[in-house]
Amino acid sequence: MSGMLICRHRFNISQGQQQLIKVREQVVQDMTDRLRYSRIREDYIKLVRMYRPPKAPNLVTFSWGTVSKQGSELSENILLMDHVSTEYAFKAITAANIMSVGVRGKDCAVVLSQKKVPDKLIDPSSVSHIFQLSPSVGCVMTGAIADARAFVQRAIGEAAEFRYKFGYEMPCDALAKRIANISQVYTQRAYMRPYGVATTLISLDSEFGPQLYKCDPAGYYTGYKGTASGPKQQEAFNHLEKKLKNKDCADGSWEEVVELGITTLSTVLSVDFKKGELEIGIVGGPRTDGKEGTDPGFRALTEEEIDERLQGIAEKD
Repeated sequence: MSGMLICRHRFNISQGQQQLIKVREQVVQDMTDRLRYSRIREDYIKLVRMYRPPKAPNLVTFSWGTVSKQGSELSENILLMDHVSTEYAFKAITAANIMSVGVRGKDCAVVLSQKKVPDKLIDPSSVSHIFQLSPSVGCVMTGAIADARAFVQRAIGEAAEFRYKFGYEMPCDALAKRIANISQVYTQRAYMRPYGVATTLISLDSEFGPQLYKCDPAGYYTGYKGTASGPKQQEAFNHLEKKLKNKDCADGSWEEVVELGITTLSTVLSVDFKKGELEIGIVGGPRTDGKEGTDPGFRALTEEEIDERLQGIAEKD
């Protein structure tokens, strides 16, 4: 204690001067740390510039206190997914230039899609937007066909796993919810891209009757009386709203429900379809084994059956 007093007396250092010296030392230390941190940050930015893809329009960059779009002021520290990627997924649905319609009837449900063969050398039977996910559930996929096929395989796997685990077929609403949940997860991860497809599912439920659900790339799903996807989706909605106004479902037999779907596409697109230009999937349609009654399973109508419905529409006109 006496040594400290002698030291203070000898060098004539006050308490305030000691605190000032400590503050100065702390400032010098902070400046040194900041300089070291700045150099580390510059090295990191160089590495990011070196290994980052040249363009990433669906990413935003998080700067120190600011968020800016790619191409504005530099900030390569943390890359975050933005809603822009989801918007691109929705644009992919319209960019495919394929319209699809789903209609729920009293005892059946149908999905319809345009069928376009882009090249004369392509086998038309290999071009399809209608898929069977389980014996009782089918769907139409509208959008990027490569994404559609990948997503269909995932949905088939989910339905098969449900059947193995619980011992009965996965209901349409449960499968729609599962597909929507998977789609929503793809909007959360920076290393994932949402599928650019809209999924319309149909099924004939033993308890609730015909089911019609639609899932979008953002992970939203809901049931419909009638729905549509594609470049003229809103026009199709308006047409279906007029036909199904104040109704719980489309009236009539399965033939009339199919014809309603065909006329909706034909009216919206101003096209007179031929039998090879349409695909139609149905639950609650005619049986293929020759027995009376309707088939509760999902199947696609043949070109001959589609041609019969087109002729029926022509006769009414």
